[in-house]
Amino acid sequence: MSEFLSPGHIDNVIRLVTEHGTGWILLFVFVSMFIENVFPPYPGDAVIFAAGFISGSGKMSVVPLLILSMIGSIASIMLLHYIGRRYGRVVFESRRLKFLKPEALPRIETWFEKYGDTLLVASRFLAGTRALVAFSAGVGRISYSRMAVLSGISVVIWNSLIILSAYFLKSNWEAVYDILMTYNQVIFAVIVIAVCTFVIFKIARRVRSK
Repeated sequence: MSEFLSPGHIDNVIRLVTEHGTGWILLFVFVSMFIENVFPPYPGDAVIFAAGFISGSGKMSVVPLLILSMIGSIASIMLLHYIGRRYGRVVFESRRLKFLKPEALPRIETWFEKYGDTLLVASRFLAGTRALVAFSAGVGRISYSRMAVLSGISVVIWNSLIILSAYFLKSNWEAVYDILMTYNQVIFAVIVIAVCTFVIFKIARRVRSK
């Protein structure tokens, strides 16, 4: 994705928008933000950053860009929440996956009751775990309205931050992009380390209890 955001490629994209209109770019942004949560490796943040830069060049309005990016993100979040709420408990109760046991369901519900609001508002800032948060919220029986409002707040803040930073700081877009990518990498690394530490702790406690 860094090659897509190189100065030469940005110029080509701006020229493409000028020649063929902004409709295709806006559609691409909407689809990108939708599949970002469904397929987490997809670089949705990089896509809306590039679109924000294009908008800042005066070739595309920033308002529809913000709106469509937010609709795409919220739509995919609500889809994952629905899947978790409709089918998540079935997966736990089936015991087909050893690490997903029905005994964990009450803990998930309790955890979301205590910390769910904070987690959902922060969910868009947690690189690599956004889809998991939405699915788990469904398993934890978070209501649709609560999910939509709190996740919507997170989406509005995060998407606006990325798009408007590229829009207003277009002359320094490379520095802003580096900061964004570094942030995502650091947050993802911290989450991985935390999960690994938790798993090691659980295994060690189980071994000591034998």
